[in-house]
Amino acid sequence: MRRNKKRERQENRQERKEGEERDGKLLLRSYFLRFEQLQFLTRRSATSSM
Repeated sequence: MRRNKKRERQENRQERKEGEERDGKLLLRSYFLRFEQLQFLTRRSATSSM
């Protein structure tokens, strides 16, 4: 009984860790997409002003 509870806790910790990694990757991807958008907008405005 006690050992089972310990294993459950370990599994929960593992799930939480995987969830955090997934959130981190999503955050990085959204940052990257936003950065790309900004670059594209600045490049377009620079070419149109020339």
